[in-house]
Amino acid sequence: MLLTPRLFVLEQDSSAPDMIRDVTLAKAGLPLPLPGVCVVPRGACSFRRTRLAGAGRQGLQAALLRAKQEALPGESGTLIIADKIDASLAPQTHIMASTWSFARQSEHQGRYLPETLAQKGQENGARLVKGLSGFEGQIWSNGNLVASRWWLNSPGSSEWHVFLQASQESLGPLSYDLPKAETVPWRDDLSAFAFEREQMAAWLSPFNLGAAVITVLACGYVFVGAQYLRESLVMRSAQSKIENLSDETAQILSFRRRALANQNYLKRYEALGERAAIIDALGSFATVLGATDLAIERFDLRDGQVEIRLRGEDEISVPDVVSLLEAESSLSAVSVSPDSRGSIIVLADLQNSEAVE
Repeated sequence: MLLTPRLFVLEQDSSAPDMIRDVTLAKAGLPLPLPGVCVVPRGACSFRRTRLAGAGRQGLQAALLRAKQEALPGESGTLIIADKIDASLAPQTHIMASTWSFARQSEHQGRYLPETLAQKGQENGARLVKGLSGFEGQIWSNGNLVASRWWLNSPGSSEWHVFLQASQESLGPLSYDLPKAETVPWRDDLSAFAFEREQMAAWLSPFNLGAAVITVLACGYVFVGAQYLRESLVMRSAQSKIENLSDETAQILSFRRRALANQNYLKRYEALGERAAIIDALGSFATVLGATDLAIERFDLRDGQVEIRLRGEDEISVPDVVSLLEAESSLSAVSVSPDSRGSIIVLADLQNSEAVE
């Protein structure tokens, strides 16, 4: 399996007896940060056969409770493996299970597995396995380990016979000769995740839960802080752009006001007519009336028409004045008339002048 976890064993460091190190027994299927499995040597495990009160979860819970009560001092880990049986025979067959007890160490709070369960099993028969810390005699039936015995050194025929004699009390007559010791490979079908009660209790301890909550809150705070910082930078950038646009807008409005003022000035200037036409008209009046004592009392220019109010003592010939003024190139449509106050009013159109509305 690709997700097979790493198998390792905890042992004392020869260079530092007070130190515990882990030694890899089998590498993980893939180089992923999966939780490893601590293998407990067979010599550090207790093995018993137990009859389950039922096939369900309650039967396993009852067996687990009894196994903990029967465990030796220091054996804080317990694992129960129910036998595999034919489902059709389950109602008529007592369900048996293998109970394993072992000591959990403070150096590893994860998953533990007895050495026998970490090795590949067999379907039926007996075998002598050379393990991490000694030798183990095993008897298998229908893929279930039904008997196990551990020796520090390789057993002889008499010790093997005693093992069979003890196993026959629950299994019936057995006739297996002493097999040759063999090294069994590690299993490659172990699941990467298997949650045991002790493991869950260690993982869900108040310290771990508090650390997880603090980590989540810290991550949330960092995320919110990063979002706030990002929004602040965006707002600051937008404010800077708004200020730049405001300056540009103020300059544009200033240019517009100045342009409108200049345009209005030009309109007012054009409404007065061309400067040359006005000067020429005044020159024409001066030429015709310059010899008299008539003075200009009022001068109006409107829509290209000039109105001059003259006052003086000299009398003038209206037809002659009209003729003389119309003879000037700068004036046309000249009319001269006296008013009731003794003034002379002269009306004339400027030549080549355009009125601006």
